[in-house]
Amino acid sequence: MKLPELKSKFKNRYAIRIIAGVLVVTLVATGSSVYSVNAAKAGSAATENVEETEVSEEAEDTEDAESSLKDLLDNGSKVSEKEIGKEETVYVIADNTGKEQKIIVSDHLINNDDKDTLEDASTLKDIENVKGDETFTQNGNKVTWQADGNDIFYQGTSESELPVTQKLTYYLDGKEVTPEELAGKSGEVTIRFDYTNNQKVTAKIDGKDEDIYVPFMAVSGMILGDEFSDIEVENGKVISDGSNNVVVGYALPGLKESLNVKDDDFDGDVTIPDYVEVKAKVENFKLDTTMTVVMNATNFISADSDNDTSKLDEVFDTLTDAMDQLTDGSAELADGVDTLKSKMGDFKDGVGTLQSGVHAYTDGAGKIASGITQLSDSIPTLSNGVGTLNSSAATIADGVELLDNTLKTSFTDQEKAAMQTQASSAVDAQAEAIKNRASAAVDAQAEAIKNQASSTVDAQAEAIRSQASAVVDAQAEAIKTQAEAVVDGQAEAIKNQAAQQASAKFDNGQYEAIKNQATQEITTKMDGLKGSLTSSADVQNLINGAALASVAAQHPTETIAEIQTNHADEIAEAQQTVVAQLDTTITTQLGGAADSLATGVADTAKQVAQATAGEAAVTGAKTAAGDAAVLGAKAAAGDAAVLGAKAAAGDAAVLGAKAAAGEAAVTGAKAAAGTAAVSAAEQTKSTMAASIEQQSSGGYSLVTGARALANGTQSLADAVPALTSGVAQLKNGSAELVSNNQKLNDGVNALSDGTDAVIDGVDQLSDGAHQLADGIVTFNEEGIEKILNSYHGDIEPLMDRIQAVLDAGEDYQTYTDIADGVNGSIKFIYKTDAVKED
Repeated sequence: MKLPELKSKFKNRYAIRIIAGVLVVTLVATGSSVYSVNAAKAGSAATENVEETEVSEEAEDTEDAESSLKDLLDNGSKVSEKEIGKEETVYVIADNTGKEQKIIVSDHLINNDDKDTLEDASTLKDIENVKGDETFTQNGNKVTWQADGNDIFYQGTSESELPVTQKLTYYLDGKEVTPEELAGKSGEVTIRFDYTNNQKVTAKIDGKDEDIYVPFMAVSGMILGDEFSDIEVENGKVISDGSNNVVVGYALPGLKESLNVKDDDFDGDVTIPDYVEVKAKVENFKLDTTMTVVMNATNFISADSDNDTSKLDEVFDTLTDAMDQLTDGSAELADGVDTLKSKMGDFKDGVGTLQSGVHAYTDGAGKIASGITQLSDSIPTLSNGVGTLNSSAATIADGVELLDNTLKTSFTDQEKAAMQTQASSAVDAQAEAIKNRASAAVDAQAEAIKNQASSTVDAQAEAIRSQASAVVDAQAEAIKTQAEAVVDGQAEAIKNQAAQQASAKFDNGQYEAIKNQATQEITTKMDGLKGSLTSSADVQNLINGAALASVAAQHPTETIAEIQTNHADEIAEAQQTVVAQLDTTITTQLGGAADSLATGVADTAKQVAQATAGEAAVTGAKTAAGDAAVLGAKAAAGDAAVLGAKAAAGDAAVLGAKAAAGEAAVTGAKAAAGTAAVSAAEQTKSTMAASIEQQSSGGYSLVTGARALANGTQSLADAVPALTSGVAQLKNGSAELVSNNQKLNDGVNALSDGTDAVIDGVDQLSDGAHQLADGIVTFNEEGIEKILNSYHGDIEPLMDRIQAVLDAGEDYQTYTDIADGVNGSIKFIYKTDAVKED
């Protein structure tokens, strides 16, 4: 420094230490971009919404920022170790020229000894407890809190003069303008912060009363967007993070006056600034806010020491070591970022894998939804089919019961007479042929008949019968046709009875056997299909992608490569969960399909059996009736021929035999045919009645089984609405699942698209890390080393003024008031309004 004549006046090295401490604060503020940037960010975060939120929230957010700023400054110098009992933060809401509009004070009473009551003093108005329900009493400025062992947090308002006021002045292209005139303009802009220290005391300096200002340090910050360029800061720093520029400046208002020095009293870059000025080129000017933190500068200087300068040497040695560590750490940071940069290729590959997995998953979900839609579309057909089946089963049951009752009812005499008449009519149609054959037979034996009428007839009885039988054989087809016509009249009843018997056999276990066999074969095929499906590469990719996406959602801050490395067990567990869910879904879907197919097979077999049984029964009845009619005709014709032959003798016998044989043959044929027709019909009814009433091993007959089938189909029909509702819910659920597919695909696509931006960001981070490492080296060379040189060089002690400044700072502990014997700390936070177009 200059003023070398003062050097001989100050022999106490303690004064040198005090001056060095002040200069440490000054030079750290001018040279450390790390302090400046973090302080600006902390301040910005603290007051972002100070006008729009509750004051308690303002205090909490801003105290966090102040804590960060205090921590930064604590790293540069040792803070006084006195115990604090009252922490006071003053929030100043100002317009965009810096003029205060509202002052809000937040106080924190620290209950170090867990006292039941805390004594305090305050000049605040509208005092309110903001973090508890503790109450207080007030007598003048004296405030007594019922603390119950707790800390007290309260707030209030004040209209007292601020110890430091600030003024913001704006210039556009060298001309002073108002904030409103500047908003939205373009050009070269200047923003100047001027600080006025209003808090002073009177001290004796060299026997005279001098004004000594309380040593406040003001740190102002703002964030400038990309509309600003070529930014320069006087008494501060600007740091760019790519899209924004963080500007931080500092000032020590009133300190030069207290020390009675001027800027030209210092060599080189050493100054004690009382303003901050920011210059930049701008397009469409706007400024969201500025923030200024004002603190008692003596908080950063320790006076709790003796005159042993070796301790101060240790402090500077520690500072040197810390700077070396900071240099090494910034170099390690640059190396670490380079390592991160080298791994970004793996990150991009992992994002690609995730994208493929998500696409496979959404494709699979779409297919499932499509299948469910097809199932839903088939429900109306199923419902109609069940309805038809139900009505048909009821009709069948009624028909079987009617058939059973009919078969158990005997033929009436009229029905028997009708059948006999029908058989007689069939014989009448062949009467002449029967007579002619009988006459011819008699003519062939005329002589024998004449000679040995009776004996010959007896001897030829069997031959006569055979001939008569042959005659009947010649008419067999006609006789059978007549008998079959009778059966045709009962064909539908016979078919229904046979169909019910076949259905009863199916109901007694054959239906379930066929269905079970079909189910087993279909299930075997579908199990093979399920194994092929779950083992396919696409499905495995879907499973792996869904599992990875599930785990990634739980660790959003980690990269895909980190998740795959650090959470392999979670991914494996998620894969097992997805596999189990997929297996359950496939098993449920295929199981339903297998049961439906097997039921179809059994239903088809049953329908074929019922149709075949009916036709077979009719055919058998026709054959039995025809054969019975022919046999009856043969027997009647043979007996009639023999009797006629015996009755005739000679020509008369022959003629009589002819006449008798003809009439007898016709009459016998009629009687036999009628009797056979009635007998065959009665036997058929009896057989059919016994068949449809015969119980199977399951306890059902055709009659009771048909009724049970009708009841079962009714239950099935009753269950169709529930099935329809369930399938509709499943369809809606699958549609909702598919509706999110596009969002999921868009999200993973956006992640994939943003991968290159992340890689670019890492590249920028790498560049910034190297710039930081280089800046630390520059900071050490141009800042710390200059501090050391100043300390070891020509620092002149200004003991009286420095001590007075320190005393003023030590005495200023509150903006409002404080109880006797309590140490306090005070902070001021100023936030200005935005400058922007309406």
